[in-house]
Amino acid sequence: MIAWIKTLIHRYRRLLLYGVFGCCNTAIDYGVFYLLTLAFHVPTEYAQMVSLLCGSTNGYLLNSNKTFKEGKGRTKGQYIQYVGVDIILSVFTGYLLKWAVATFGLPTIVFKVLITGGVALVHYVIYKYLVFRIRKEDDRD
Repeated sequence: MIAWIKTLIHRYRRLLLYGVFGCCNTAIDYGVFYLLTLAFHVPTEYAQMVSLLCGSTNGYLLNSNKTFKEGKGRTKGQYIQYVGVDIILSVFTGYLLKWAVATFGLPTIVFKVLITGGVALVHYVIYKYLVFRIRKEDDRD
């Protein structure tokens, strides 16, 4: 049984790292957001932009050094692509969430969880193949 788990972890190492780092990024995003809005009374829209940028920057640093380290290396353009993907998918997610709640009438948190999981996988694929350009032969998952 333990050998099976080790094989599974080895096989999906990159995806697991991405998931762990995603949790860290989310914690930073939420922490910065609440600090700015509650402690410093920064307007919500500005706090959201700053907190997203902080979480995204952390994600870029962790993922470029660990998750996708065999990719094309760190560049300024790559950072801009990474953050750009976060911003575009964040806006898309917001509209999708609003539509889903209005259309189906279930609690927002239900759709937030479902949409976040799906969008996280979209992020992963875009980062892997377009931002970090991981070649097929380097792939483990």
